Amino acid sequence: GGAGTGVAGLAMLSFRRRIIRREREKTAETLRLQGVALGSAGDGIVITDRAGNIVWTNPAFTRLSGYEADDLRGRNVRLLKSGVHSAEFFQTMWATLLAGKVWQSEIVNQNRDGSCSTYEQTTTPVLEPAGTITHFVAINRDISHRKRMEKALGESEERFRTLALAT
Repeated sequence: GGAGTGVAGLAMLSFRRRIIRREREKTAETLRLQGVALGSAGDGIVITDRAGNIVWTNPAFTRLSGYEADDLRGRNVRLLKSGVHSAEFFQTMWATLLAGKVWQSEIVNQNRDGSCSTYEQTTTPVLEPAGTITHFVAINRDISHRKRMEKALGESEERFRTLALAT
């Protein structure tokens, strides 16, 4: 008999199959847990392909933007542009991302109802083993309330200064 035949060979083959099955089960469980984590995150998460077409959003992004996941899937992230940012803002963002670097900034997006929200956004390129960028993952923390409070505080300070100077 050749290598891997007989009782010892069958036992070894059975052992290898059990190991492979256990590794697959561990991988499936890890993927399941990661999916639950992404789905339950409080921050909005958007995954796009290299061209900026949306492939996945989490429930928090749906809640924040007012768009259903099915409304966004396959559409370009330009759909969310608020008109607040300059062309240079987006050129810098894309140059950073396409260089394989993480991009972080505040960004104002337009929601489905036409209102705008301000986010602290961190976008990370996803690279295949050969180093080619395949996707981008954007994590969006809604800071709209904080920005409104900062604006109101600034206006209040300005009114106080005006009153103090008038006396």
